[in-house]
Amino acid sequence: MATYTAIVVRQETKRLLEREKGDKSWDDFLLELLRIAKEREVKEAIKRIQNRLRVVERAIMESEESMRREFKLRGDSGHELRDTFVEEREARGG
Repeated sequence: MATYTAIVVRQETKRLLEREKGDKSWDDFLLELLRIAKEREVKEAIKRIQNRLRVVERAIMESEESMRREFKLRGDSGHELRDTFVEEREARGG
């Protein structure tokens, strides 16, 4: 058997909530409010993550472009860069 409890709120608050809940039970209405709030939190979290990813992606693109410009100015070819990487790896014993 389910147990019930009372929530104490101001009369004005209850009146506003009753108007919004309409014919729904208090359980259904409050659970719907909770669901809506949780959905909003998730959407906001997704937006924050997307914004962070855009910042990181922009930084990666800028870094990549900077590296390309640097290698172009130095006249390095991809082969020389690869050879340097291989030499460094071998020197570390890898």
